Amino acid sequence: MRELCEIFGELPIYSDKAKKLMEEMGISPEDMTNKMAAVVGVFKKAAAGDVQAFNAIRDILGEKPKDEVESKVATSVTVNYVKSGAKFANSEDEVNDERK
Repeated sequence: MRELCEIFGELPIYSDKAKKLMEEMGISPEDMTNKMAAVVGVFKKAAAGDVQAFNAIRDILGEKPKDEVESKVATSVTVNYVKSGAKFANSEDEVNDERK
């Protein structure tokens, strides 16, 4: 699909209406391709106030603002102990293993 879009984009413009508009905009005949017609269309929408078209142009030009996420990481850890009455085993023999 990508290859086909690239081929189609480079073909000369087929629409007389688009060709006339590009002539009025001062675009040379050799630059009147389907790709140029798409760009002209997006610019026309952006000029008419279409925010999505404006954002598309901005992104294509590499001017998209970076999304920044503020992150806060704790720099200290508090450990609280709860007295349970449990005793540490002195040897492996003192451990009650209920899995057996």
